[in-house]
Amino acid sequence: KSFWDSVEYSASEHGTAILDEIVGSSGSFSFPKSLYAVIDCIRVCSSKKDVIVLDFFAGSGTTGQAVLELNKEDGGNRKFILCTNNENNICEDVTHPRIQKVIKGYKKNGDGEKVAGLGGNLQYFKTDLVKQTKNKDQMRLDLTYKCTEMLCVKENIFNLETEKEDYKIFKSNKGDKFLCIFYDLFDESFK
Repeated sequence: KSFWDSVEYSASEHGTAILDEIVGSSGSFSFPKSLYAVIDCIRVCSSKKDVIVLDFFAGSGTTGQAVLELNKEDGGNRKFILCTNNENNICEDVTHPRIQKVIKGYKKNGDGEKVAGLGGNLQYFKTDLVKQTKNKDQMRLDLTYKCTEMLCVKENIFNLETEKEDYKIFKSNKGDKFLCIFYDLFDESFK
């Protein structure tokens, strides 16, 4: 068995205290993980600097901040995907604001010290269930509408170039790749 014992892994000092400095009050989230414990977990799992870290139980967003801190430290290009069921509005009230502030910079709550942003970008997606229908074509179209943002994530193409009633075209940041998502099976605009 392994046992990590360090003051840096204290959830109260390096979890709750850090969260309080960034978003003001961790009262809406109990026991955030220590930022440094998560950083070390990511280091242990992979020495690569271009991995995608997935956290299905995002909580306060410590994993996202840990990835950004590691990228700043070693010039990495790690990405993260954080998922939550938004119970008690945790994503809207804590997770998203925390990551946004860590990226852009913020003033510490308490002493007002300015903390520089770590850089990066943030996409926020909400999912929903697709209503079941006996019409399979309609089900495919509904599913395509609901999955548009996820297709953009898959292709790493987010800039909306053209939006019509039956399709959307997205362009990469460099302008060298495009993604067209078509929502109508029988429309002439496909041509």
